[in-house]
Amino acid sequence: MVEMLMAVAVLAIVIMAWAKVDKALDWTGKRVGETTDMLSDLTVAGAKQTARVTVISHDSLAETVSQSKQKAVNLRRKETEFKSGLKEDEIADLKEHEAYLDGILKR
Repeated sequence: MVEMLMAVAVLAIVIMAWAKVDKALDWTGKRVGETTDMLSDLTVAGAKQTARVTVISHDSLAETVSQSKQKAVNLRRKETEFKSGLKEDEIADLKEHEAYLDGILKR
């Protein structure tokens, strides 16, 4: 009978200890995951900074110039489409706002 009580007590202690170890392992796993995510973000950010600063090849530079031109043309196209759909009072408001923004740019 005493052996049975001892076995139950030992089993209860083992179960409680395992619960603590399980929580500790979960906590450790989360910290490792966070650290891995941070290192990944740093690596990606570093790669982007390197790509921005370093011209890797003539093709890379040509592609960057081409993308810049496309962005400028697309921006102008969107602006033209936007302005073509405005009414007279909206155009007046837009011109007033553009004049305000030009004043800020000239400072």
